[in-house]
Amino acid sequence: MKVPICSFCLKSEMYCSTCREKIERGEVSPLDLEVAKHLLELESRFPNLKDAEFRGAIETDSLIIIVVGPGDISNFIGPKGKIAKVLGDALKKKIRVIEGASSTKKTIEDILSPVGVLGVNTIWLPDGTLEKKVRIKRVDSRRLPASVSNLEDIVYKITKEKIRIALE
Repeated sequence: MKVPICSFCLKSEMYCSTCREKIERGEVSPLDLEVAKHLLELESRFPNLKDAEFRGAIETDSLIIIVVGPGDISNFIGPKGKIAKVLGDALKKKIRVIEGASSTKKTIEDILSPVGVLGVNTIWLPDGTLEKKVRIKRVDSRRLPASVSNLEDIVYKITKEKIRIALE
């Protein structure tokens, strides 16, 4: 499996200079390391993880979002959700797996799923910055996987774009 740092460094917890620099710069978080260790342990039980790519993880109060490479969602969920369940039990939180997409809209839709997105609008603010307004139905807000503010923070951490979720 492809992980953000060397597999050897991850298993031994003795980090080479390259991996240590990634950790010190904040490219790899302690949560990324913890999730990657669990995934490497699961790799022997679930062979479909061998060719998969783990990019990172983001945590909220009740949810851990795992960002994976293109086309790898099914590899990380596993047959009948088994891998996600085992990982969720080990980390004691719900797991959501999303693809690290190049499109901000696709990433937002994956994070907010099962809630449908009505639209994503770009807002130009007076100070020259951009912000995205994500519109969803007010009745669907009960089905969001986390609070609106947590979801806005998650999208920012993944895409580095500020969004505002609007209920209509």
